[in-house]
Amino acid sequence: MEDKNENMNQENQVSQDTNPSLEEKSSNEVMENETVDSKTLEEPYTGKKVKMFVRYDFKAMKYFNVYSIVYRRKFPLIYAIIGLIAFASGVYYLVSNLITEDEKNTLSIIFSVVIIIFAVYFFIEGFRYDQKIDRSLEAYFNRRKVSEQYIEIREDKIILIPVDQPNESYPYDWLQVTEIHEIPQYFYLYIGKSPLIIEKDPNKVVEGTYEELEEILNEKIAVIKYKKVTKELVKKPITYVHQEFNPETITNETEDTKDNSDEDVIEETKENQEEKDDHPQEKND
Repeated sequence: MEDKNENMNQENQVSQDTNPSLEEKSSNEVMENETVDSKTLEEPYTGKKVKMFVRYDFKAMKYFNVYSIVYRRKFPLIYAIIGLIAFASGVYYLVSNLITEDEKNTLSIIFSVVIIIFAVYFFIEGFRYDQKIDRSLEAYFNRRKVSEQYIEIREDKIILIPVDQPNESYPYDWLQVTEIHEIPQYFYLYIGKSPLIIEKDPNKVVEGTYEELEEILNEKIAVIKYKKVTKELVKKPITYVHQEFNPETITNETEDTKDNSDEDVIEETKENQEEKDDHPQEKND
């Protein structure tokens, strides 16, 4: 009997050692909750902060597409060089066939003329990007409403807030910004290949001041790759008028394509140019 009692006492002691008391459990839970609360509660931001309203309308997309095609991808220059080379080659073969003392090769002459015509067409097409962008953007905005959002520029991060979803936010660390480009009308903050577009308009500032925005960007320009273009990109005035879309009467087509962002217009324009590179004889958001 004594042995049995000793065994039972030992088992009870083991159970007490392995199972903490209710008081210990409650204290542990309180400590865990306090730890979670301290992690979830962030200290209020006290640095420089500017909140701006951004509208990705025809004007914003037109300027970016022109900048991307002319200054980043340099399509007009590439088309001009290829066109001049093809034109010079065509003229050389044509003159060679005309002045040769041998029997004139009709096919060679025709081929030279075709090369010259193609060169002229290719050269002209390289400088018709403005019309192509307008057509692409008009087709895009004729069936889509303009995207709007707030962009909060801080010294530590950038936060995007959709206007129609104010409770959602999308933060970006400044380390994700690889390049900052500036034209007379906009700043482009590149995160990879996609830009965050900031209009250089003090009237679009919702919180803070435009001067604070410039101060923050100037600080970042010192450590991030920077490019500035002072030349006016768009020669003709922008006269496009956006349609008013009633949310209750949006068509099924618009609903099916509403997930597409404004980058689709950008990529569509780039793809058109790339197709022309691959198939220069064919005419290709």
